[in-house]
Amino acid sequence: MNSIIFASMFLIVLVSVLFLWNFSIYVFLIKFFNISNHNVKIYIWWILFILWISFILASILTHYFDNPFSRWAYFISWLWLWFLVNINMFIWVLVIIDLILKKYWFIDYKVYAWWIMIFLCIVYSSYWIFNALSPQVNEVSVKLKNLPDSWKNKKIVMISDVHLGNIYNDDFMKKVVDKINIINPEAVFIVWDLFDWMDWHLDKYVKPLDNLKTKKWTFFVTWNHETYLWVDNALKSLENTWVKILDDEKLDIDWIEIIWLSYPLRWEFKDFKKTFSNLKLSSDKPKILLYHNPMHLDEAKNAWIDLQLSGHTHRWQLFPFNLITSIIYAWHDLWLTKIWDFQIFTSIWVSTWWPAMRTNSRSEIVEITLR
Repeated sequence: MNSIIFASMFLIVLVSVLFLWNFSIYVFLIKFFNISNHNVKIYIWWILFILWISFILASILTHYFDNPFSRWAYFISWLWLWFLVNINMFIWVLVIIDLILKKYWFIDYKVYAWWIMIFLCIVYSSYWIFNALSPQVNEVSVKLKNLPDSWKNKKIVMISDVHLGNIYNDDFMKKVVDKINIINPEAVFIVWDLFDWMDWHLDKYVKPLDNLKTKKWTFFVTWNHETYLWVDNALKSLENTWVKILDDEKLDIDWIEIIWLSYPLRWEFKDFKKTFSNLKLSSDKPKILLYHNPMHLDEAKNAWIDLQLSGHTHRWQLFPFNLITSIIYAWHDLWLTKIWDFQIFTSIWVSTWWPAMRTNSRSEIVEITLR
């Protein structure tokens, strides 16, 4: 019940903030260009209102209908809302410029400034869409104590938060698989949020995973977005693939313990100390923990975990929201950080959440070399 309340409050806040962003553009246009014509004001208001409400309608539409129109409506409506972030930042720049120039300039620069701003928003947004849709390989070297010779200089691959659905489909998954196959890793960890929240064509979305070429293993563990689909639906789609599904368990692979912690089912709570205790971890073997959220670090450290692999934070994809995640996760929301002998690597994802746009970084496939 608490998760439902939290999700409802989050959606209410999100919808309200996005409405205010649209409304701020309306106020800016009216004030900046001194628009007094009532009909023009009405037209601007309705255009911005329709753009705002379109993301709600498109989300409902794609939940019940799967066709090219619904998918494009979903893509464009969410793209517009995050395009708003860029416009609002540029608006503040124009306001500052206006305060400076109106005292010294005698020409009407406002129209030119507005169109320059729109042009820059389009250019930058196009680049940010490229960042989201074309993941690069991020090479990381990690030192582990007591690493056996059989694992030295071996590579593992982690992909986090694929979010297969309306935007990221089987074509995107195929591109990711092709890049992983070039690495030729010992193991592939598909860690959390393989699916988004739409339950269309799940079998089709995961079909490219059959072409993964690993030397030994491909593993998967669930997280919050799988629970949105109901976990059984997500797991059923993987039954006909080579992917091994793990749930609160460990595997001893050539003297390395790999530990998977899955997301609690709906309305359930996970006791981390009890979970670690039930797994009966050794104190001398190197241990790699796969846990989606870069939290509960004290519990992991006290369980002798050497390396935790996480995702989830998105780093909020867009500036300035990355500053929020840095504070929430105590600066463990991005790449490799250390707490004494304990290390945590937080991926910035192989895709994005909702809009296919990324301003702070480029989507990544994580290639980890063990030293």
